Amino acid sequence: MKSNAFTGLWPTICCLLLVAGSGNAIAAPLRVGFAVADISPPAVYRIAGNYSEVMSDGVRDPLFAKAMTIEDGDAKACLIICDVCGHERGLTDEARAKISAKTGIPIANIAITATHTHGGPMHYDPVLLKLYRDRIGAKDDASDPVERASGYRKKFVARIVEAAVAAQKAARPATFDVGSIAVPGIAFNRRYFMKDGNVRCNPGKRNPGIVKVAGPTNDLMPILLATDAGSGKAFGCLSAFDMHTAVYGGSTFSACYPGHMQRKLCETYGKDFISIFGEGCAGDTNHIDVQIAERDPTSEIIGVKLSAKLIEAVPKLKPMPGPQLNVKRGTVAGRLRADRPKEYEVSRDRLIGEAAKKAEFLEQVEAYRILLVRHFRERHGDTVPLEIQAFRIGSDTAIVTLPHEVFVEIGMQIRRESPFPNTIIVTIANDVDCYVPTKKAFAEGSYEVTNSPYEPGIGEALADEAVRLLKDLAK
Repeated sequence: MKSNAFTGLWPTICCLLLVAGSGNAIAAPLRVGFAVADISPPAVYRIAGNYSEVMSDGVRDPLFAKAMTIEDGDAKACLIICDVCGHERGLTDEARAKISAKTGIPIANIAITATHTHGGPMHYDPVLLKLYRDRIGAKDDASDPVERASGYRKKFVARIVEAAVAAQKAARPATFDVGSIAVPGIAFNRRYFMKDGNVRCNPGKRNPGIVKVAGPTNDLMPILLATDAGSGKAFGCLSAFDMHTAVYGGSTFSACYPGHMQRKLCETYGKDFISIFGEGCAGDTNHIDVQIAERDPTSEIIGVKLSAKLIEAVPKLKPMPGPQLNVKRGTVAGRLRADRPKEYEVSRDRLIGEAAKKAEFLEQVEAYRILLVRHFRERHGDTVPLEIQAFRIGSDTAIVTLPHEVFVEIGMQIRRESPFPNTIIVTIANDVDCYVPTKKAFAEGSYEVTNSPYEPGIGEALADEAVRLLKDLAK
Protein backbone atom coordinates (compact mmCIF):
# COMPACT_ATOMS: atom_id res chain seq x y z
CA MET A 1 0.00 0.00 0.00
CA LYS A 2 1.35 3.35 -0.97
CA SER A 3 1.75 5.89 1.86
CA ASN A 4 1.39 9.64 1.74
CA ALA A 5 1.76 12.58 4.12
CA PHE A 6 -1.96 12.65 5.01
CA THR A 7 -1.94 8.92 5.87
CA GLY A 8 1.03 9.48 8.18
CA LEU A 9 -0.68 12.34 9.95
CA TRP A 10 -4.05 10.63 10.35
CA PRO A 11 -3.37 9.05 13.81
CA THR A 12 -2.26 12.42 15.14
CA ILE A 13 -5.35 14.14 13.74
CA CYS A 14 -7.60 11.52 15.37
CA CYS A 15 -5.94 12.10 18.73
CA LEU A 16 -6.38 15.85 18.41
CA LEU A 17 -10.07 15.42 17.54
CA LEU A 18 -10.58 13.24 20.62
CA VAL A 19 -8.84 15.73 22.86
CA ALA A 20 -10.87 18.63 21.48
CA GLY A 21 -14.17 16.79 21.53
CA SER A 22 -16.88 16.52 24.17
CA GLY A 23 -18.98 13.81 25.71
CA ASN A 24 -16.96 10.68 26.50
CA ALA A 25 -14.00 11.66 24.37
CA ILE A 26 -10.56 11.79 25.94
CA ALA A 27 -10.03 15.23 27.42
CA ALA A 28 -6.73 17.04 27.75
CA PRO A 29 -5.83 17.65 31.40
CA LEU A 30 -5.92 21.11 32.88
CA ARG A 31 -2.72 22.75 34.07
CA VAL A 32 -2.95 23.32 37.81
CA GLY A 33 -0.54 24.98 40.20
CA PHE A 34 -0.44 25.48 43.97
CA ALA A 35 1.85 27.73 46.01
CA VAL A 36 2.07 29.43 49.39
CA ALA A 37 3.65 32.60 50.76
CA ASP A 38 4.13 33.45 54.43
CA ILE A 39 1.99 36.47 55.40
CA SER A 40 2.64 36.39 59.15
CA PRO A 41 2.56 39.91 60.62
CA PRO A 42 5.06 41.23 63.15
CA ALA A 43 4.60 39.88 66.67
CA VAL A 44 3.06 43.14 67.86
CA TYR A 45 0.31 44.32 65.51
CA ARG A 46 -3.44 44.87 65.61
CA ILE A 47 -5.36 41.59 65.79
CA ALA A 48 -8.71 41.10 64.01
CA GLY A 49 -12.10 39.84 65.13
CA ASN A 50 -12.94 42.59 67.62
CA TYR A 51 -15.01 45.77 67.77
CA SER A 52 -12.16 47.65 69.41
CA GLU A 53 -8.40 47.93 69.01
CA VAL A 54 -6.54 44.88 70.37
CA MET A 55 -2.78 44.47 69.98
CA SER A 56 -1.23 41.03 69.56
CA ASP A 57 1.63 39.73 71.66
CA GLY A 58 3.15 37.09 69.39
CA VAL A 59 2.72 34.61 66.55
CA ARG A 60 1.40 31.22 67.65
CA ASP A 61 1.62 29.66 64.19
CA PRO A 62 2.43 31.07 60.74
CA LEU A 63 -0.19 32.58 58.45
CA PHE A 64 -0.14 31.92 54.71
CA ALA A 65 -1.55 33.14 51.43
CA LYS A 66 -2.34 30.02 49.41
CA ALA A 67 -2.92 30.19 45.69
CA MET A 68 -4.33 27.78 43.12
CA THR A 69 -4.08 28.56 39.41
CA ILE A 70 -5.94 26.71 36.67
CA GLU A 71 -5.18 26.94 32.96
CA ASP A 72 -7.12 25.50 30.03
CA GLY A 73 -5.40 26.66 26.88
CA ASP A 74 -5.75 30.44 26.84
CA ALA A 75 -8.25 30.43 29.70
CA LYS A 76 -6.66 31.17 33.09
CA ALA A 77 -7.93 31.64 36.65
CA CYS A 78 -6.56 32.05 40.14
CA LEU A 79 -8.07 31.53 43.60
CA ILE A 80 -6.15 32.83 46.63
CA ILE A 81 -7.22 32.22 50.21
CA CYS A 82 -5.37 33.97 53.02
CA ASP A 83 -5.16 33.18 56.73
CA VAL A 84 -6.72 36.51 57.73
CA CYS A 85 -10.14 37.61 59.00
CA GLY A 86 -11.03 39.57 55.85
CA HIS A 87 -9.86 42.00 53.18
CA GLU A 88 -10.59 45.57 52.21
CA ARG A 89 -11.58 46.15 48.59
CA GLY A 90 -8.80 48.62 47.94
CA LEU A 91 -6.26 45.99 48.95
CA THR A 92 -7.76 43.22 46.81
CA ASP A 93 -8.13 45.57 43.83
CA GLU A 94 -4.44 46.42 44.11
CA ALA A 95 -3.35 42.79 44.49
CA ARG A 96 -5.55 41.53 41.64
CA ALA A 97 -4.22 44.20 39.28
CA LYS A 98 -0.62 43.30 40.11
CA ILE A 99 -1.29 39.57 39.73
CA SER A 100 -2.93 40.15 36.36
CA ALA A 101 0.02 42.23 35.16
CA LYS A 102 2.52 39.52 36.13
CA THR A 103 0.57 36.43 35.05
CA GLY A 104 -1.75 37.47 32.25
CA ILE A 105 -4.74 36.20 34.22
CA PRO A 106 -7.71 38.58 33.75
CA ILE A 107 -8.65 40.50 36.89
CA ALA A 108 -12.20 39.13 36.57
CA ASN A 109 -10.75 35.61 36.85
CA ILE A 110 -8.85 36.29 40.09
CA ALA A 111 -10.50 35.87 43.50
CA ILE A 112 -8.85 36.80 46.80
CA THR A 113 -10.63 35.47 49.86
CA ALA A 114 -9.97 34.90 53.56
CA THR A 115 -10.31 31.94 55.90
CA HIS A 116 -11.81 34.38 58.44
CA THR A 117 -9.52 33.34 61.26
CA HIS A 118 -9.94 35.67 64.24
CA GLY A 119 -6.27 35.07 64.86
CA GLY A 120 -5.33 37.16 61.83
CA PRO A 121 -4.04 40.73 61.58
CA MET A 122 -6.45 43.67 61.48
CA HIS A 123 -4.86 45.35 58.48
CA TYR A 124 -7.97 46.42 56.63
CA ASP A 125 -10.87 47.52 58.87
CA PRO A 126 -12.31 50.70 57.27
CA VAL A 127 -14.11 51.82 60.44
CA LEU A 128 -11.71 51.06 63.27
CA LEU A 129 -8.59 52.15 61.41
CA LYS A 130 -10.17 55.51 60.59
CA LEU A 131 -11.12 56.02 64.24
CA TYR A 132 -7.64 55.16 65.45
CA ARG A 133 -5.99 57.38 62.89
CA ASP A 134 -8.33 60.26 63.68
CA ARG A 135 -7.51 59.88 67.36
CA ILE A 136 -3.75 60.13 66.84
CA GLY A 137 -3.85 62.52 63.91
CA ALA A 138 -2.68 59.98 61.33
CA LYS A 139 -4.17 60.42 57.87
CA ASP A 140 -3.10 57.19 56.15
CA ASP A 141 -0.87 54.12 56.35
CA ALA A 142 2.25 56.22 56.02
CA SER A 143 1.41 58.24 59.15
CA ASP A 144 -0.13 55.41 61.18
CA PRO A 145 2.58 54.46 63.73
CA VAL A 146 1.60 50.77 63.83
CA GLU A 147 1.71 50.44 60.06
CA ARG A 148 4.70 52.75 59.66
CA ALA A 149 6.75 50.64 62.04
CA SER A 150 6.00 47.41 60.20
CA GLY A 151 5.11 48.23 56.59
CA TYR A 152 2.89 45.16 56.86
CA ARG A 153 0.17 46.12 54.39
CA LYS A 154 2.67 46.64 51.57
CA LYS A 155 4.40 43.35 52.39
CA PHE A 156 1.06 41.56 52.60
CA VAL A 157 0.04 42.64 49.09
CA ALA A 158 3.46 41.63 47.77
CA ARG A 159 3.14 38.15 49.32
CA ILE A 160 -0.32 37.62 47.82
CA VAL A 161 1.10 38.44 44.41
CA GLU A 162 4.11 36.22 45.10
CA ALA A 163 1.86 33.23 45.87
CA ALA A 164 -0.15 33.66 42.66
CA VAL A 165 2.94 34.02 40.46
CA ALA A 166 4.58 30.98 42.09
CA ALA A 167 1.43 28.89 41.62
CA GLN A 168 1.36 29.70 37.91
CA LYS A 169 5.04 28.79 37.56
CA ALA A 170 4.38 25.50 39.38
CA ALA A 171 1.45 24.58 37.12
CA ARG A 172 1.52 21.09 35.64
CA PRO A 173 -0.88 18.82 33.75
CA ALA A 174 -3.29 17.60 36.40
CA THR A 175 -6.60 15.94 36.97
CA PHE A 176 -9.21 16.67 39.64
CA ASP A 177 -11.09 14.22 41.81
CA VAL A 178 -14.20 15.69 43.39
CA GLY A 179 -16.90 14.89 45.92
CA SER A 180 -18.23 15.67 49.39
CA ILE A 181 -18.21 14.02 52.78
CA ALA A 182 -20.54 14.53 55.75
CA VAL A 183 -18.90 15.90 58.88
CA PRO A 184 -21.67 15.86 61.49
CA GLY A 185 -21.49 17.18 65.02
CA ILE A 186 -19.07 20.06 64.41
CA ALA A 187 -21.15 22.91 62.99
CA PHE A 188 -24.22 24.32 64.73
CA ASN A 189 -26.60 27.10 63.80
CA ARG A 190 -25.97 29.75 66.44
CA ARG A 191 -29.35 31.54 66.26
CA TYR A 192 -32.12 30.42 68.62
CA PHE A 193 -35.74 31.30 69.27
CA MET A 194 -36.10 32.27 72.91
CA LYS A 195 -39.05 32.10 75.31
CA ASP A 196 -39.16 35.91 75.47
CA GLY A 197 -40.06 35.97 71.75
CA ASN A 198 -36.65 37.15 70.55
CA VAL A 199 -33.94 35.45 68.52
CA ARG A 200 -30.51 35.36 70.14
CA CYS A 201 -27.08 34.51 68.77
CA ASN A 202 -25.10 32.09 70.96
CA PRO A 203 -27.46 32.38 73.96
CA GLY A 204 -25.17 30.39 76.25
CA LYS A 205 -24.76 26.79 77.33
CA ARG A 206 -27.96 25.02 78.41
CA ASN A 207 -29.84 28.31 78.51
CA PRO A 208 -33.32 27.49 79.88
CA GLY A 209 -34.81 30.26 77.76
CA ILE A 210 -34.06 28.44 74.48
CA VAL A 211 -37.11 27.19 72.57
CA LYS A 212 -35.48 25.84 69.39
CA VAL A 213 -32.81 26.55 66.82
CA ALA A 214 -33.73 29.25 64.29
CA GLY A 215 -31.92 27.90 61.23
CA PRO A 216 -30.26 24.87 59.60
CA THR A 217 -26.69 23.67 59.28
CA ASN A 218 -24.91 22.05 56.36
CA ASP A 219 -22.63 19.17 57.34
CA LEU A 220 -21.23 18.45 53.87
CA MET A 221 -17.60 19.36 53.14
CA PRO A 222 -16.88 19.55 49.38
CA ILE A 223 -13.39 18.48 48.29
CA LEU A 224 -11.44 19.11 45.09
CA LEU A 225 -8.24 17.06 44.94
CA ALA A 226 -5.53 17.84 42.37
CA THR A 227 -3.40 14.94 41.12
CA ASP A 228 -0.33 15.10 38.88
CA ALA A 229 -1.35 13.67 35.50
CA GLY A 230 2.02 11.98 35.09
CA SER A 231 2.86 10.55 38.50
CA GLY A 232 -0.66 10.18 39.85
CA LYS A 233 0.44 11.86 43.09
CA ALA A 234 -1.92 14.24 44.88
CA PHE A 235 -0.28 17.64 45.38
CA GLY A 236 -3.04 19.97 46.53
CA CYS A 237 -6.69 20.32 47.41
CA LEU A 238 -9.46 22.84 47.90
CA SER A 239 -12.06 22.24 50.60
CA ALA A 240 -14.74 24.39 52.21
CA PHE A 241 -17.04 24.09 55.19
CA ASP A 242 -20.07 26.10 56.29
CA MET A 243 -18.80 27.00 59.75
CA HIS A 244 -17.15 30.11 61.18
CA THR A 245 -13.37 29.99 61.30
CA ALA A 246 -13.53 31.79 64.62
CA VAL A 247 -12.68 29.01 67.05
CA TYR A 248 -9.31 30.36 68.12
CA GLY A 249 -9.54 33.58 70.13
CA GLY A 250 -6.20 34.29 71.75
CA SER A 251 -3.95 37.34 71.66
CA THR A 252 -1.36 35.70 69.40
CA PHE A 253 -1.72 35.20 65.66
CA SER A 254 -3.03 31.82 64.53
CA ALA A 255 -4.46 30.26 61.36
CA CYS A 256 -7.14 28.51 63.49
CA TYR A 257 -8.39 25.11 62.34
CA PRO A 258 -7.37 25.46 58.64
CA GLY A 259 -3.75 25.63 59.86
CA HIS A 260 -4.15 22.36 61.73
CA MET A 261 -5.72 20.81 58.62
CA GLN A 262 -2.66 21.80 56.59
CA ARG A 263 -0.27 20.14 59.04
CA LYS A 264 -2.26 16.91 59.33
CA LEU A 265 -2.74 16.54 55.57
CA CYS A 266 1.00 16.99 55.01
CA GLU A 267 1.59 14.02 57.30
CA THR A 268 -0.40 11.87 54.86
CA TYR A 269 0.37 13.40 51.46
CA GLY A 270 3.86 14.77 51.97
CA LYS A 271 5.42 18.00 53.18
CA ASP A 272 4.83 19.80 49.87
CA PHE A 273 1.08 19.11 49.80
CA ILE A 274 -0.97 22.33 49.94
CA SER A 275 -4.38 22.43 51.56
CA ILE A 276 -6.46 25.45 50.58
CA PHE A 277 -9.47 25.91 52.86
CA GLY A 278 -12.29 28.38 52.33
CA GLU A 279 -14.99 29.41 54.74
CA GLY A 280 -18.31 28.50 53.16
CA CYS A 281 -21.67 30.10 53.89
CA ALA A 282 -21.15 30.32 57.63
CA GLY A 283 -22.74 33.63 58.62
CA ASP A 284 -25.07 31.94 61.12
CA THR A 285 -23.12 28.77 62.03
CA ASN A 286 -20.24 28.09 64.40
CA HIS A 287 -18.72 25.35 66.57
CA ILE A 288 -20.67 26.08 69.76
CA ASP A 289 -23.17 23.42 70.84
CA VAL A 290 -25.42 25.14 73.38
CA GLN A 291 -27.28 21.91 74.11
CA ILE A 292 -24.35 20.48 76.09
CA ALA A 293 -22.55 21.81 79.13
CA GLU A 294 -19.14 20.48 78.11
CA ARG A 295 -16.46 22.75 76.69
CA ASP A 296 -16.52 23.08 72.90
CA PRO A 297 -13.69 21.61 70.79
CA THR A 298 -10.50 23.56 70.20
CA SER A 299 -9.29 24.67 66.79
CA GLU A 300 -6.78 21.81 66.81
CA ILE A 301 -9.45 19.18 67.51
CA ILE A 302 -11.63 20.57 64.71
CA GLY A 303 -8.72 20.76 62.26
CA VAL A 304 -7.69 17.18 63.01
CA LYS A 305 -11.26 15.91 62.59
CA LEU A 306 -11.83 17.74 59.31
CA SER A 307 -8.52 16.53 57.88
CA ALA A 308 -9.29 12.95 58.97
CA LYS A 309 -12.65 13.16 57.21
CA LEU A 310 -10.98 14.56 54.10
CA ILE A 311 -8.47 11.70 54.05
CA GLU A 312 -11.32 9.23 54.55
CA ALA A 313 -13.15 10.74 51.57
CA VAL A 314 -10.26 10.66 49.09
CA PRO A 315 -10.69 7.01 47.97
CA LYS A 316 -14.39 7.73 47.37
CA LEU A 317 -13.87 10.85 45.26
CA LYS A 318 -14.77 10.57 41.57
CA PRO A 319 -12.66 11.75 38.62
CA MET A 320 -14.05 15.09 37.45
CA PRO A 321 -15.46 14.69 33.92
CA GLY A 322 -15.19 17.22 31.12
CA PRO A 323 -12.36 19.43 32.42
CA GLN A 324 -12.91 22.88 30.99
CA LEU A 325 -12.23 26.28 32.47
CA ASN A 326 -14.64 29.14 32.01
CA VAL A 327 -15.36 32.09 34.31
CA LYS A 328 -18.35 34.39 34.67
CA ARG A 329 -18.55 37.48 36.85
CA GLY A 330 -21.63 39.40 37.97
CA THR A 331 -22.60 42.14 40.40
CA VAL A 332 -25.50 42.73 42.75
CA ALA A 333 -26.48 46.19 43.98
CA GLY A 334 -26.46 46.03 47.77
CA ARG A 335 -28.80 48.76 49.00
CA LEU A 336 -27.48 50.37 52.18
CA ARG A 337 -29.48 50.95 55.33
CA ALA A 338 -30.36 54.47 56.50
CA ASP A 339 -27.56 56.82 57.53
CA ARG A 340 -28.56 59.33 60.23
CA PRO A 341 -25.98 62.08 61.07
CA LYS A 342 -26.84 62.27 64.80
CA GLU A 343 -26.40 58.50 65.17
CA TYR A 344 -23.00 58.75 63.50
CA GLU A 345 -21.57 61.06 66.15
CA VAL A 346 -22.88 58.92 69.02
CA SER A 347 -21.52 55.82 67.32
CA ARG A 348 -18.01 57.23 67.11
CA ASP A 349 -17.93 57.61 70.88
CA ARG A 350 -19.14 54.07 71.46
CA LEU A 351 -16.15 52.56 69.69
CA ILE A 352 -13.26 54.49 71.24
CA GLY A 353 -12.25 55.85 74.63
CA GLU A 354 -14.12 55.56 77.93
CA ALA A 355 -17.57 55.37 76.31
CA ALA A 356 -16.53 52.19 74.49
CA LYS A 357 -15.73 50.52 77.81
CA LYS A 358 -19.24 51.23 79.10
CA ALA A 359 -21.16 50.28 75.93
CA GLU A 360 -23.02 46.98 75.71
CA PHE A 361 -21.83 44.55 73.03
CA LEU A 362 -24.81 45.04 70.69
CA GLU A 363 -24.47 48.80 71.14
CA GLN A 364 -20.92 48.53 69.85
CA VAL A 365 -22.08 46.32 66.98
CA GLU A 366 -24.75 48.82 65.99
CA ALA A 367 -22.28 51.69 66.26
CA TYR A 368 -19.86 49.83 64.00
CA ARG A 369 -22.60 49.22 61.42
CA ILE A 370 -23.61 52.88 61.37
CA LEU A 371 -20.02 53.95 60.71
CA LEU A 372 -19.58 51.21 58.10
CA VAL A 373 -22.71 52.37 56.26
CA ARG A 374 -21.28 55.90 56.17
CA HIS A 375 -17.96 54.56 54.85
CA PHE A 376 -19.70 52.60 52.07
CA ARG A 377 -22.03 55.48 51.17
CA GLU A 378 -19.13 57.91 50.83
CA ARG A 379 -17.48 55.56 48.32
CA HIS A 380 -20.39 54.03 46.47
CA GLY A 381 -23.54 56.07 47.00
CA ASP A 382 -26.72 54.37 48.18
CA THR A 383 -25.84 50.97 46.70
CA VAL A 384 -22.64 48.93 46.91
CA PRO A 385 -21.69 46.82 43.86
CA LEU A 386 -21.12 43.32 45.23
CA GLU A 387 -19.02 41.05 43.02
CA ILE A 388 -19.79 37.38 42.43
CA GLN A 389 -17.55 34.99 40.48
CA ALA A 390 -18.36 31.55 39.12
CA PHE A 391 -15.62 29.22 37.84
CA ARG A 392 -16.59 26.20 35.77
CA ILE A 393 -13.74 23.69 35.89
CA GLY A 394 -15.59 20.57 34.73
CA SER A 395 -18.94 19.42 33.43
CA ASP A 396 -20.12 18.66 36.96
CA THR A 397 -17.94 21.01 39.04
CA ALA A 398 -17.92 24.75 39.70
CA ILE A 399 -16.57 27.16 42.30
CA VAL A 400 -18.55 30.22 43.42
CA THR A 401 -17.06 33.14 45.34
CA LEU A 402 -19.30 35.49 47.32
CA PRO A 403 -18.49 38.66 49.28
CA HIS A 404 -19.04 38.96 53.04
CA GLU A 405 -20.28 36.41 55.60
CA VAL A 406 -23.28 34.78 53.99
CA PHE A 407 -25.93 32.80 55.88
CA VAL A 408 -25.90 29.03 55.39
CA GLU A 409 -29.40 29.05 53.87
CA ILE A 410 -28.13 31.18 50.97
CA GLY A 411 -25.46 28.61 50.17
CA MET A 412 -28.00 25.81 50.38
CA GLN A 413 -30.20 27.64 47.86
CA ILE A 414 -27.30 28.09 45.44
CA ARG A 415 -26.28 24.43 45.61
CA ARG A 416 -29.88 23.28 45.30
CA GLU A 417 -30.46 25.32 42.13
CA SER A 418 -26.99 24.93 40.60
CA PRO A 419 -26.71 22.81 37.43
CA PHE A 420 -23.34 21.57 38.74
CA PRO A 421 -23.70 18.67 41.22
CA ASN A 422 -20.39 19.69 42.79
CA THR A 423 -20.71 23.39 43.57
CA ILE A 424 -18.07 24.67 46.00
CA ILE A 425 -18.86 28.04 47.61
CA VAL A 426 -16.17 30.24 49.16
CA THR A 427 -17.14 33.49 50.90
CA ILE A 428 -15.47 36.70 52.14
CA ALA A 429 -14.21 37.25 48.60
CA ASN A 430 -12.57 40.48 47.45
CA ASP A 431 -14.18 42.71 50.10
CA VAL A 432 -14.62 43.36 53.84
CA ASP A 433 -16.45 40.92 56.09
CA CYS A 434 -19.94 41.87 57.27
CA TYR A 435 -23.07 39.76 57.53
CA VAL A 436 -25.50 38.86 54.76
CA PRO A 437 -28.61 37.39 56.46
CA THR A 438 -31.74 36.01 54.84
CA LYS A 439 -34.99 38.00 54.67
CA LYS A 440 -36.34 35.74 57.40
CA ALA A 441 -33.39 36.52 59.66
CA PHE A 442 -33.71 40.27 59.03
CA ALA A 443 -37.25 40.08 60.39
CA GLU A 444 -36.03 38.16 63.46
CA GLY A 445 -33.15 40.49 64.35
CA SER A 446 -30.20 39.71 66.66
CA TYR A 447 -26.43 40.12 66.27
CA GLU A 448 -25.87 39.39 62.58
CA VAL A 449 -28.77 41.64 61.54
CA THR A 450 -27.50 44.44 63.79
CA ASN A 451 -24.11 44.13 62.07
CA SER A 452 -25.30 44.05 58.44
CA PRO A 453 -25.08 47.36 56.51
CA TYR A 454 -27.54 46.17 53.85
CA GLU A 455 -31.30 46.24 53.43
CA PRO A 456 -33.21 42.91 53.56
CA GLY A 457 -33.13 40.82 50.39
CA ILE A 458 -29.40 41.12 49.76
CA GLY A 459 -28.75 37.43 50.50
CA GLU A 460 -31.43 36.18 48.13
CA ALA A 461 -30.19 38.58 45.43
CA LEU A 462 -26.65 37.15 45.74
CA ALA A 463 -28.05 33.62 45.46
CA ASP A 464 -30.11 34.46 42.37
CA GLU A 465 -27.13 36.06 40.60
CA ALA A 466 -24.84 33.16 41.49
CA VAL A 467 -27.35 30.67 40.07
CA ARG A 468 -27.73 32.75 36.91
CA LEU A 469 -23.96 32.72 36.38
CA LEU A 470 -23.80 28.96 36.98
CA LYS A 471 -26.58 28.30 34.48
CA ASP A 472 -24.79 30.44 31.91
CA LEU A 473 -21.63 28.39 32.48
CA ALA A 474 -23.56 25.15 32.10
CA LYS A 475 -24.59 26.14 28.60
